[in-house]
Amino acid sequence: LERITIDGTLVDSKGTSPVTVTLELPNKARIDVAGTSARSIGFNGLQGSAAGSSVTEQDEDILETLLEDSAEGMFNAVSKNASLRVIATYSRMDDGTPTGRNVDIFQVVGPIQSRTVKPVRNKHYYFDSVTHELLEVDYMAPRSDGSTAAVRVELSNWNKVGGQAVPGIITRIENGQPRFTLNISGASF
Repeated sequence: LERITIDGTLVDSKGTSPVTVTLELPNKARIDVAGTSARSIGFNGLQGSAAGSSVTEQDEDILETLLEDSAEGMFNAVSKNASLRVIATYSRMDDGTPTGRNVDIFQVVGPIQSRTVKPVRNKHYYFDSVTHELLEVDYMAPRSDGSTAAVRVELSNWNKVGGQAVPGIITRIENGQPRFTLNISGASF
């Protein structure tokens, strides 16, 4: 996986909009949102940009979620000297089902490259112990209003596309409330 183009819809406080996302390793992105809240967001590996305006907190949240809250993002952070620690392997996750899921949990501490200010975050990545798919990323994130949000990014409905595993849904949840969801309808490499 070096470059992937994703088509789908972005659901946020402004409604549902068609979106095309292009991600390129190690840490580049372009996100084109169409419809009534049309905008383009980019990250060139060093800084974010937004067409016709400055980068908003939500723009940076979207960039962080897509670039850094992924398996590739975790590996990229570690390659740039973020610390990695194995918290647990084959541990039972309480996911509301009678049997739970077995997960491998990794802690990564390092700067978030996709944000204007490069905050250091302590993130926990939860991988399914059998399929090795990334299920969830959890961390605390300071907000622009001075509060701190408990962030959980959930990745689900995994599919194989061109031999690569791609999530069908990516949801960012803050303090128990969905902030946005990316519903993926297609992907190409």
